[in-house]
Amino acid sequence: MLLTITKSLDIISLETWYFSKKGGERMRVKEEYDFSKLLGRIKEKGYTQEAIANAISRNSCTFSQKINNKGVFNATEIAAICGLLEIGTTEIGEYFFTPKVQKLGIFVGAQAV
Repeated sequence: MLLTITKSLDIISLETWYFSKKGGERMRVKEEYDFSKLLGRIKEKGYTQEAIANAISRNSCTFSQKINNKGVFNATEIAAICGLLEIGTTEIGEYFFTPKVQKLGIFVGAQAV
């Protein structure tokens, strides 16, 4: 696995490359992030997603797409959201860069547990 971090035009992007065991081919996998902690903090501080979107000069649809991994937050948006929600710089990773864990079923025989 190779992790590359790219910053261009104020957008931070993480890409994960996986190498196959046969032939060493590379496959690019888009990392998805778990924003549940961010959504909890928004509620905890008494905001709505729409209010946060307005505060960072985005429409609610764009904000929703980013929360649902259909877009990426840029550094300016992250800084503004952190300021509103009182998220410290050491906590940014927990709120914006926690990888989404894929839930897999465990099969015993022919039945999922």
